[in-house]
Amino acid sequence: MTGTVIRALVASFLIGGAALAGVVAWLGVEELQHLSRIELPWLAAALGFLLASFLFAGMRLAMLVRRTGAPLRLRHAVRCHVLGLFASTVTPGGSGGMPALALSLTRQGVPSGTAWSSGVAAIAADTVFYGWSLPVALLVLDRSVTLPNPVVLRTAGLIVSVGGLAVAYLLAFRLAWALPLSRWALRGRLARHREGVERFLTNLLEAHGLLHGAPWSWHARFHLLVAASWGAFFAVLWASARGFGLPVDPWTVIAALVLVAGLGSVVPTPGGSGFFEFGASLALVAQGARGGVVGAVVVWRLISHYALFLIGPPLGGYLWARHGGPPAGPDEPAEVDGPDEPDEAPPPT
Repeated sequence: MTGTVIRALVASFLIGGAALAGVVAWLGVEELQHLSRIELPWLAAALGFLLASFLFAGMRLAMLVRRTGAPLRLRHAVRCHVLGLFASTVTPGGSGGMPALALSLTRQGVPSGTAWSSGVAAIAADTVFYGWSLPVALLVLDRSVTLPNPVVLRTAGLIVSVGGLAVAYLLAFRLAWALPLSRWALRGRLARHREGVERFLTNLLEAHGLLHGAPWSWHARFHLLVAASWGAFFAVLWASARGFGLPVDPWTVIAALVLVAGLGSVVPTPGGSGFFEFGASLALVAQGARGGVVGAVVVWRLISHYALFLIGPPLGGYLWARHGGPPAGPDEPAEVDGPDEPDEAPPPT
């Protein structure tokens, strides 16, 4: 695991550094003169936005788990979210984020079926967010800045939007297809695994059914938290830019990062390195920003990306050391440090 983290960190640093070097060559070396002049109140605001995004994401994760009747403290939900983010930064295309989130939940004592269904629901919620926010972001950008290659960006954005909504539909309404697919796939030499996989999927689908059957008011609160989490996460770049005195509009910056993050979801580099640095720089330059663009992007990536390499390993090590036993099985009750009261009573089963 340590080797994987180090390789991801080195790759991210090299690719991201190359992208920023390209931005410096484009804007001029005088950009480097502004790297150390960020205003501390705006730096504190950037950190505040990042912590707010963690809090909102933890709240939505706690809602998912508690909906199935399993207890989960808010601070534990935030910890699991951060570990999922960290795993996303060290795996190609962020593929390790959801499994790490689910495994972290099981280490907190959440039953396996609930943990994995919550991870699937979190991914579905993110794809729903990009499904509706990408078209909105394109409208905001069309009104506020001149897009480079607008036809290409609009087409790519709409493709990602439609693809995200399609994935969300499959995860939310057609997850039951996984059971017959597993039966078809686990044949021959793999047949010995069929019983265990079917038991796992049955528990996952049972927990997923409780989420799917939630009232519309619950879904409205849940998706509001999803949007708030992403909005606060993207606002880190706006606060960083304001710290360097760049007169950029917050909604335009957030809309630009929605587009960058949506398109960057298919970039296989760790944490979208390279693509995110260049895309964020372009988002600021498109608003007329100069003299601090590189500094703002560097601070943004240090806070929102590279900090995870410092937080993730000790946080994961603490969780694994404190809850060193095997993760709770699909039918075992959850055992946590102390349950919170659920935000609503679980539905009858």
